Amino acid sequence: MWTIAGILVIAAFCFLIEIPSLKKFKKDLWTFCMMMLVAISLSIVSARHVPISNPLDWAAAVFEPIGESMKKAFE
Repeated sequence: MWTIAGILVIAAFCFLIEIPSLKKFKKDLWTFCMMMLVAISLSIVSARHVPISNPLDWAAAVFEPIGESMKKAFE
């Protein structure tokens, strides 16, 4: 509970510091907000001790069958 509150307080502090300088640049502001939303979400999920899958595992699951077929093709 306190960990999540701390994450939100730190995120709010970051927003207060960065938003005024990014108001002129709409695309950068949009990107910053989306990246912060993802970072806050992942931080809260991690604080709740929910296992987060590794994106490299997804890539391995996609490319492993391709690698196996390439091995068989070149044997």
